[in-house]
Amino acid sequence: MSSASRPRLSKEARQEQIVAAARAEFLSRGFAGARISEVARAAEVNIALVYKHFRSKEELFDVAVVAPLRAALEGVIAGMKTLPSDPLGAAQYASMLRFVRALLEFFTQSAPGLGVVLFGDRGPATEFYFEHIRPLIEASIEAGEVNRERWPHADYDTETAVQAAFGMAFWFAVDESMRGTNTDLDVRARALTDIVMYGVAARETR
Repeated sequence: MSSASRPRLSKEARQEQIVAAARAEFLSRGFAGARISEVARAAEVNIALVYKHFRSKEELFDVAVVAPLRAALEGVIAGMKTLPSDPLGAAQYASMLRFVRALLEFFTQSAPGLGVVLFGDRGPATEFYFEHIRPLIEASIEAGEVNRERWPHADYDTETAVQAAFGMAFWFAVDESMRGTNTDLDVRARALTDIVMYGVAARETR
């Protein structure tokens, strides 16, 4: 279809078209390998128009790849704040399992690009981290603090537990990406949840 006969899109529709093209490009080539010129070509726009909608490659990556995953994770974190009193810890375990599963999904889908963004130039990396990643950690810590009195547990530091969950999920995703494996995330989520909730020592010795 020629540009003359192509229907004119609204600003919102054009942006959605760019985002869809960018998502395909990032998922196919990773952050470092993705080319804005290819995004523009697939979206049938020029490069200048891409940058009119998105100020940087990092912002486009966030909107196209990270934001949908982050929204799903935010929903799980919000649900963690509304757990009932849980004297046996069953509801807390189920909630933690959902949280870890969402973390694994977040990182396995975004790790190839996220690693490049976070370990690239320090200025943009720091900005990206504090705008898009640290708020998830802080929200998770807040949810953990809300739940402290609702279930039986040993003494623990909430931030350390949250950071451990994020770290395990992220490194698992990096390893999956590097080795080209595709582990069942449900199985992995349960294994990581067991470590976070119970540790590795025999129950009766703790």
